[in-house]
Amino acid sequence: MDLTGYNMPDEAFAQDDTPDAMPDGKYGAECKGFTTGGYKSGGTYLEFEWVVLGPTHAGRRVWQTTTLNHENPDRRKYGESDRRKIAKAIGQDKLTNANEVVGKAVSLVLKTKGDYQNVVNVSSYGEHSGPPPSAATVMPAPAPWDKPPAAEDF
Repeated sequence: MDLTGYNMPDEAFAQDDTPDAMPDGKYGAECKGFTTGGYKSGGTYLEFEWVVLGPTHAGRRVWQTTTLNHENPDRRKYGESDRRKIAKAIGQDKLTNANEVVGKAVSLVLKTKGDYQNVVNVSSYGEHSGPPPSAATVMPAPAPWDKPPAAEDF
């Protein structure tokens, strides 16, 4: 497929539009969903997707992975601890279903991991005391390329 007609002008890249790393701090966030997967080393995990509500960086997304099952008992313990903290933040004693978290707002304390400015660790959870979650907090999708592909290009 010839891509010449799809190239964006150089001016579009003149400004660095990479989002700033989120600084360590406390943020209100809403759970937008979750996925499950498997570790290469064995075991399974649950990954929550949070959308930041504020006080700054509204609309940014943060993902938090929590271990469900692993041969290492410490990893299972940390995963269970995370899920209990999330449950407490949404007003429950224990999570019985991951769907219980979707649409709920919590406060997340984010802490960067070492030199990796865009890798964020959720270090604690708490009740969200800010404004209620809103669909308007999600960042818009990037603008599409100028010219959509024509059928004959394929």
